[in-house]
Amino acid sequence: MQYATLCETYNAIESTPKRLEKTAHISALLKRTSEQDLARVVVLLQGKVFSAVDKQTLGISSRLTLKALARVTGASTQELEKEWSRTGDLGLVAQTLVSTKSQQTLFTQHLSVEHVHTQLVRLAHTEGKNSVDTKLKILSELLSNASAQEAKYLVRTVLEELRIGIATQTLRDAITYAYLAEHAGIENGDIVDRDAYNTVTAIIQSAYDKTNDFTKVAQKAIKGLKALKDVHLTVGQPLKVMLGVRGTLTDAFENFSLPLLVQYKYDGFRVQIHKHEDKITIYTRRLENVTEQFPDIVERARSCIRARTAIIDAEAIGIDPDTKRYKPFQEISQRIRRKYGIDEMAEKLPVDVRCFDVMLAEDTEYLEDPLKKRHEQLQAIINEHELFGIAHTLITENETQANAFYDDAIAAGEEGIFAKHLQSTYQPGVRVGNWMKIKHTMEPVDVVIISAEWGEGKRSGWLTSFTIAVQDESGVLQEIGKVATGLKEREEEGFSFKEITELLAPLIEFEDGRYVRVKPEIVVEVAYDEIQQSPTYSSGYALRFPRILRNRSEDKTVDDITTTDYLTLLYEAQ
Repeated sequence: MQYATLCETYNAIESTPKRLEKTAHISALLKRTSEQDLARVVVLLQGKVFSAVDKQTLGISSRLTLKALARVTGASTQELEKEWSRTGDLGLVAQTLVSTKSQQTLFTQHLSVEHVHTQLVRLAHTEGKNSVDTKLKILSELLSNASAQEAKYLVRTVLEELRIGIATQTLRDAITYAYLAEHAGIENGDIVDRDAYNTVTAIIQSAYDKTNDFTKVAQKAIKGLKALKDVHLTVGQPLKVMLGVRGTLTDAFENFSLPLLVQYKYDGFRVQIHKHEDKITIYTRRLENVTEQFPDIVERARSCIRARTAIIDAEAIGIDPDTKRYKPFQEISQRIRRKYGIDEMAEKLPVDVRCFDVMLAEDTEYLEDPLKKRHEQLQAIINEHELFGIAHTLITENETQANAFYDDAIAAGEEGIFAKHLQSTYQPGVRVGNWMKIKHTMEPVDVVIISAEWGEGKRSGWLTSFTIAVQDESGVLQEIGKVATGLKEREEEGFSFKEITELLAPLIEFEDGRYVRVKPEIVVEVAYDEIQQSPTYSSGYALRFPRILRNRSEDKTVDDITTTDYLTLLYEAQ
């Protein structure tokens, strides 16, 4: 397939806000895609070069991209930066410059999807001496052969900022239309049998839930429905975690059938533990392999999980080795990124693991089984240990008893509790009403920093004011305001101006006086007094008196930040 064909689809998708039209454009592209190119096309449609389960990134800076553009178009770096400042999109800059330049080096050969993807993979794998020059050469070669539209999307892909609005559901439905229309009750592009359609999309969703990889789903779907049904969970291949919504115990007792399963909500970080005989692998919520950083969890999991094979959802909570009291997430988060002195760190900052769900045990899958059965299975395969066991749990029909359990959780220093419907299935990557978070404060939001300002006076040298964003249903970032409070001036007091500046400085893409635009990677948790509707920000909302609580980049990516839909729920709930 020609890369131009893919870029035409990018442009069509970006040009419409309607999900059905986006679905139709992607479906039409997939029908034209050969089985040989399918994996490449699907991963590039998501703005990636590697599948979701492969955590490798391109790691190409805006500065290197600017150099390549300057080399190919003949424009000066100053010209490029001026245009970049005006548009805020280096892809648009590339499109404009390539379309206005007529150098003979442009368009010497047509780009294919295979060639583009192969060269982008080379970019990621290029390391060592002279690697910068090699990367510049690869990128320049691609841009020199690109049309204006191809240059636009090529640059966005290289910077991992495609964001044209392709949601998971959109890609799932496009695969249905492209390959399984006859089974899904689709005739001439219209759904004539809604039950059949729902059945097929549920099978595709199940395959995606089990693989977390649309390239694999598409490769199965092109072979037919039977191939999709044969997709299974695999130990060593992490799943996205299931999430809950905010509510009250009264909400839970009024909306869930009784009894309820109620558990402590710990202030730790999610760990997904995979066991195959004696091999233990640990993943974070970001699906990053942190097995080496947590030898203590590995040792306990090996002895405490009785099943030969298992995938378990759990929370790892920092614990004070002297007082045995739990520590807040921020104190223990440094263990996630630790590379050296791991044993010493494990002794200094031990963790307690509390298991609360099981997705697979003894090669039997439990995703579609009710929570009641999953909890019973979890109890059957876990040997309790002082620092490894099942989350503190109560099953009750009595709201007064549940309220007392909540009070005990708060008294123990926990964030609150979860109330869970005993008939709920496990839905990876979904925030569902069958799990309800009950906390005594307004629920913080997870946002990504997209720009900042350098401080003045005693805070000069630090970034001190931050523009923050949430994401809409298509994953496009939408501003929700600015935040300048919550950070500490002294590092020993907590998350500090110095620390956040060190995190953001390597991500600066553009500077203009005190203002800097940064690559959207740093996720922070923000508290506030109230959510207000606002025409000022693209999200439609603003936070009243926002304050940064902590850095969540160790366990959350931009894909995990709060959505505008969930923000609406929080707004209505308050």
